[in-house]
Amino acid sequence: MQNLRKTAIQHDLVVIFAFAFLMRILFWLFIAPHLHPVSIYLHADTESFVAPAINLHAIGTYTSDVGFRDGLFTRVPGYALFLYLLQGLTENIHPWVAAVQVVIDSGTAVMIAVLAGRMAERRAGWLAGGIYAMYPFALFWVTLTVPDVVTTALAIAGLLIFARDRPPTWQQAAIDGAYLAAATLTREYLILLVIPAAVSWMTLNTIWSQRLKTAGVAGLVGLVVYSPWPARNFVVHEELIVFRAPSSGYRQYASDMGAAVDWMSAWTPTQGIYLDRVARNEPLDLPEHVLSDEESERAFKLFERSRECGVGIRLWGGRAEPVTSCNEELAQGYADLKQSYIQRHPVRWAFEVPLLNLHKSLFKNELMKPANQPGFAWLAGALFGARTVLLLIGFAGLWISRKRRESMVVAVFAMSVYLFMSFYIRGLQMRYLLQADVALIIPAGIALQYAVTLWSTRNRSSVEKH
Repeated sequence: MQNLRKTAIQHDLVVIFAFAFLMRILFWLFIAPHLHPVSIYLHADTESFVAPAINLHAIGTYTSDVGFRDGLFTRVPGYALFLYLLQGLTENIHPWVAAVQVVIDSGTAVMIAVLAGRMAERRAGWLAGGIYAMYPFALFWVTLTVPDVVTTALAIAGLLIFARDRPPTWQQAAIDGAYLAAATLTREYLILLVIPAAVSWMTLNTIWSQRLKTAGVAGLVGLVVYSPWPARNFVVHEELIVFRAPSSGYRQYASDMGAAVDWMSAWTPTQGIYLDRVARNEPLDLPEHVLSDEESERAFKLFERSRECGVGIRLWGGRAEPVTSCNEELAQGYADLKQSYIQRHPVRWAFEVPLLNLHKSLFKNELMKPANQPGFAWLAGALFGARTVLLLIGFAGLWISRKRRESMVVAVFAMSVYLFMSFYIRGLQMRYLLQADVALIIPAGIALQYAVTLWSTRNRSSVEKH
């Protein structure tokens, strides 16, 4: 009987993988050319991952921009090293990256099915895996040479690892630590996987000495695996960069623009709109509470100065770099504006933007920029609406499966991502919420399975009565 059940589960997983694989091939062939009309492989961030791989291969230096110091610290190196390996096999890596990512993302559907099936039953796995196979916000990234597909796979694999049902041995704790380090080296915010890992360690071990031993072994191994990156930055390039440079290796993200965005993040979740207006000298109507009366004139002079000699803001506005930079002066000016705002509106600073971000992270219903194609805005709104419904079903599934320890692992990861992006980063890109959204597909499958079972039971009872 056990062998029959195991065979049936294996058959389920093969079918889910095949279905997800088919969806991604169809997307690649028929939908991606319309969504990514310039290139189905290239994204605005692609160069910052591909260039380090090319330069490492060509000149032996990991940098996204040979003439720019911050290029040495452009990104944590995990995804670029993946591209470097492919670079050794073929010149045109992009189709190969897409092909590998199709396989990886199809595997993610299988991992989702496994975890949902473990938390409930086979049908929940079917539903969760099937939903992810067709999930449009995951399909969007499959062909693009950026790390979002790999990041999602690492996040779900991490949840699968930490949802174990018995206390980890010291060898497993060491693997946990190495895995957390490898994930963080691929996308730095995956360090948030430490939270579900800690929940797993704490709930599986009832003795404090065992908890500390597990955390200690995992932490030590994790530091050993992660340390070559900051060590390289400090020893070779004499700069202690733990994750990446503040500019991420982009010239336009220089200190003047970083400080301006930091100030704007204090009072608005849509910093890009105001940054565009400052950089392009467009009409700028700030909310009344942002500047005090005595600051207003000084702030608008700062904006003018930014357009004259701010490296990042000039580049952002489509101008050439200034002959002489005044970035230090501008950075200090924006920092003073931010500090003044915090002093005048401490509660508003602490909660207004983060809560608006948190609301948006769950209930986003439109694109940041107007769609160019007729009907596309409507389609995007419908997809965002479906996403919200799916998230709410996922939260219902967490409640239904609340007695399962795996449910806590999934819940703390999803909420840590939403809270981190909303309160700490204070600016949202939907791609950075993808891993949390996908994690909630797991309990969504459980909730849908519960609803189907409830409906079929009531329907059967009604038939029997008649």
